[in-house]
Amino acid sequence: MKYRWVFLTIFLMLPLNILAYPNGTPHYVTDVAPFCAACHSSLQRETMRGMGSGMAEGELAVYKHLLAIKERREAYKGMSPEDSKKLLEYVQMIDQHTHVSLDAPSQAMVNGEVEVIAQFEGGSGPVIGLMLLDNNLRWESRSLAADGWLILDAPKVIGPDGKTQMKFLDHRTKGLAKNLSYVIVDGIAADLEKKTFSSGSVTWRLKAPRDPGTYTLAIAILYGTEKATVLGRGQTMEGIGQLPRGGFEGHSGRILFSGVQTIRVH
Repeated sequence: MKYRWVFLTIFLMLPLNILAYPNGTPHYVTDVAPFCAACHSSLQRETMRGMGSGMAEGELAVYKHLLAIKERREAYKGMSPEDSKKLLEYVQMIDQHTHVSLDAPSQAMVNGEVEVIAQFEGGSGPVIGLMLLDNNLRWESRSLAADGWLILDAPKVIGPDGKTQMKFLDHRTKGLAKNLSYVIVDGIAADLEKKTFSSGSVTWRLKAPRDPGTYTLAIAILYGTEKATVLGRGQTMEGIGQLPRGGFEGHSGRILFSGVQTIRVH
């Protein structure tokens, strides 16, 4: 355990953590797979099929995050029973109102062009992350390029204000292609009293694989929960920004998958 904290201390001293995990991953301007989100809690047991039951259950939000709030353990031990109950209700409200889906054609021609659209709602902000994958397995999903798909150009990101966003993609080093399978969407916010949540979409234009067959695609969304309410906001750390009450490793982040879409390439 002591080595874990030594590693975390060293990591927090690195210069590239200016906008670290609690506020997104703006320096990871590349393709990302869901196994990178080890600190996030899962909401879907079925996305961890094939894992041992004990390990899979331990990744679920109810055990990895919510139980600590309910029992006022660890970072939540100083909360009153009323405040911890309210925070728990708020976090669960965000989870209940967060959704992601993928629209894709059922068929495509070999080397033909298709368009797939991810639509999302929810999360607490300030950002969410979306990744286009070959399946919905938390520990085994890959960028769909591994199956022979080619992302033809930069994904079209529509933020909560209905406008196109390029902030994340333009952060990519000059001269590098922007045809990424992973994007960050800015401007995410939640009004828990009014029960209103941000929404938006990301569109990818793809070239189908050269080999006929049946292929699967899915979307994963990464989002936070606690910072939507003052009860869930922790300390502000220089170079990182405001942390959730649960802290850097508090598991208040989530990973949520869409259903799997099947495309027959012929």
